[in-house]
Amino acid sequence: MGQANSIHVQLERDSYLPGETVRGSVHVRLVECLDCNGIKLKAIGETRSKWNEHHFDGQVHIVQPFSGKELLVKGEHMLAEKGVIQPGMY
Repeated sequence: MGQANSIHVQLERDSYLPGETVRGSVHVRLVECLDCNGIKLKAIGETRSKWNEHHFDGQVHIVQPFSGKELLVKGEHMLAEKGVIQPGMY
């Protein structure tokens, strides 16, 4: 079986806290020429949380579930412009 073109994003860590800088590398492997409109990296970072609030009115125990989601970052960066990219590791 032959090799294929591939793109791999490798972050330095699995998770980040709000305010921390996300660091990593983008690895592109081309085994043949690639005629493309460009290569764009899009990043979206969000946080999600879930919790239960418990209420007791003297007779009945009520559990009320809550959840939340917040967008922390959304951006994009052009890694390569339109054109032909030669085989190799980038």
